[in-house]
Amino acid sequence: MPKNHKFTFDKDFEEIFLKTDDGQKLNAIHFKIDNPLGLLLYFHNNSGNLKRWGEAISLFTHYKYDVLAMDYRGYGKSSGNYDEKLMLDDAQLWYEYAVDLYDESAITVYGRGLGAVFAAKVSAQNHPKKLILEAPIYNLEYTAGYLYPYLPYKLLLKYNFDTAFYFKDVLCDTTIFHGKDDKYVHFTSSLKLFDMRKEMTDLVLLKNTDHFNVMIQPKYIKTIEQIL
Repeated sequence: MPKNHKFTFDKDFEEIFLKTDDGQKLNAIHFKIDNPLGLLLYFHNNSGNLKRWGEAISLFTHYKYDVLAMDYRGYGKSSGNYDEKLMLDDAQLWYEYAVDLYDESAITVYGRGLGAVFAAKVSAQNHPKKLILEAPIYNLEYTAGYLYPYLPYKLLLKYNFDTAFYFKDVLCDTTIFHGKDDKYVHFTSSLKLFDMRKEMTDLVLLKNTDHFNVMIQPKYIKTIEQIL
């Protein structure tokens, strides 16, 4: 994305830049409403940038929440190169930004797809009110094994992106949504995560739902309304 790109959304928003310890600039969009119930801290999937994701996540303001979403380093206007450790550090940087503005008890963390790794990480290392995961990867190896079972994927992978590693230490209540027809992240990823923390996790499996249409399903909408 050009660094001078001007975002246009139909909801009120503020564009934010944070500087990292290694000198990179990270870009985020902060949707704001009057008298919010809290903040939804959103970590998006592995593809696209805020031009795309901003349109989708601004809908959460309907539930009377402010929404903060960032582009990972190397995405959109965020500088830097793709680096797993630094990206995980960046996630904590955004959480700390959120805590400066909202009580931690009013922060709900949301992760979609690859974003589940960052959402689980900050939830495990902090004390948000709630964690929501949508089509989360269990880890990159498990997902790669499902997508490319006949390739030597274990030798080809450069990254771990292990949601399960962090998820086991999450202390807040969690809801997981997953489409049963998801062809990119198989719903067994969510089953495996659910089995790790059944006592504090609700699993919502959605019939006739793939990787891209979770948010329009009536059961998803009803559950999100109950959560938020």
